[in-house]
Amino acid sequence: MEWLEFLELIATKHGLNPDATETLKEIFPNANKKPLELKLVAKKLYLKEESVKARMTKIYEKFEESCPKLKKDSRGKVDDLHLYLSQEYLNLKGNNLPPQAKSLITGFEPLIEEKTKRFCGRKFVFEAFNKFINENSQGYFTVIGEPGMGKSAIAAKYVKDNQVIHYFNELTTGCNTPDDFLNKIRQQISHYYQLQNTERDDLRTLLQKAQAKPSENRRLIIVVDALDEVAKTEPGHNILDLPQNLPEQVYFLLTRRPYTAEQKKLVIAQSVGIKELDLREYKQFNIEDITQYITTYIDAPEYQEKFQLWMKERQCSPPEFLQTLADKSQNNFMYLYFVLPDIAKGKLDDLQIQQLPEGLEQYYYRQWERLLINPMKTMILCILVVADQPISCECITDIVNQKESMSKYDVQEVLDDWIQFLKKQMLVGEKCYSIYHLSFSDFVEKQREIRKAIPKLGNIEQMLSDYNDSLWEELEGDSEE
Repeated sequence: MEWLEFLELIATKHGLNPDATETLKEIFPNANKKPLELKLVAKKLYLKEESVKARMTKIYEKFEESCPKLKKDSRGKVDDLHLYLSQEYLNLKGNNLPPQAKSLITGFEPLIEEKTKRFCGRKFVFEAFNKFINENSQGYFTVIGEPGMGKSAIAAKYVKDNQVIHYFNELTTGCNTPDDFLNKIRQQISHYYQLQNTERDDLRTLLQKAQAKPSENRRLIIVVDALDEVAKTEPGHNILDLPQNLPEQVYFLLTRRPYTAEQKKLVIAQSVGIKELDLREYKQFNIEDITQYITTYIDAPEYQEKFQLWMKERQCSPPEFLQTLADKSQNNFMYLYFVLPDIAKGKLDDLQIQQLPEGLEQYYYRQWERLLINPMKTMILCILVVADQPISCECITDIVNQKESMSKYDVQEVLDDWIQFLKKQMLVGEKCYSIYHLSFSDFVEKQREIRKAIPKLGNIEQMLSDYNDSLWEELEGDSEE
């Protein structure tokens, strides 16, 4: 669907009359260019400028529900409306990709589904990215934030809504190398654009081939999450070997933790657009989004009664609960990811609202104390933290038994104790575990017991390699029989 056709469609949807629709099309002639000045629109429509302003006032009123920014009595409404319309057009284009683009399985589907569950807010991020791609012919847009601020959820939401090419770095699963990144991106680009003989193409060549293909929507957007979890960058190379130059209409949406100059590892040509959005600088938007997330969770039918009872027992009003929990979260969605289910399941029934943990690290520390870490549990957590891949209970047991004696059932009991912090998945027919979120891995590594235990374990990487070799030998032996 072309831009002007889209404007006619959305104008009808919002109840605009023919005159208003005509004005809308004149003032926004292109999704990628700035709106036309009112005096030029007036000249083209043979109207006085005051008449065009009057029409725009009625248009704003029609779009107020869809674009709440228009309710505010402020300048810049033309730009606000243009941003909204452009984003809706991008969404429509994304949801109308060719069938082959949607049919490709990338392996990130479970992660995307998990990260977008109960997603809300973050409109300011998407609006900023949309503005960036409208104002630049190509470029890198990076979302920066502390662990738990929702960077991966933002990336997953954009992918889910727009069906764009994507890659999610995961340190705990080993899905974080330049080779793996290139292979998965190559697979998606080749599939979507129906490219042939791309096996040896680097990323820049792939992007050039893709943009040379005829396409109704020439924009190529690639989402790459968690650059801070990338395994290794060769000296003199960009992180993940991202190109210094980009073809026209190619955009990257990146996410990463705050970084130092040495950690940036992204050198680009002057002609390529670049922008960073640091979530920490948007305090009011963060508070609004955190509050919306809490409200959505506690109003869910399956939890509503439990939260009402919890507040009643503590003589706490809903506004007080919202405000206190938002303050204690310190604008961290990962904190809420753990604390809200704990309240719903009765795990925090022994606390008054003011006794809830202050921030994510204090929450982790409470769990650390609650589970009474002993040498065996410490050893198992060490293995999970040090390993750069998901590992099975049997594998952990084999490694532990090189130092201490522990049954597979005892190991499984420890894993079950920590299950809320672990990611469970099936690999080669085995149930495997890894740390769910890097913030918990960071916390564990800082604990005194862990720092003492890691050197005593020896070479865990070699132990894992030996275990994997023996597993493959068993599988090959079974297949020969």
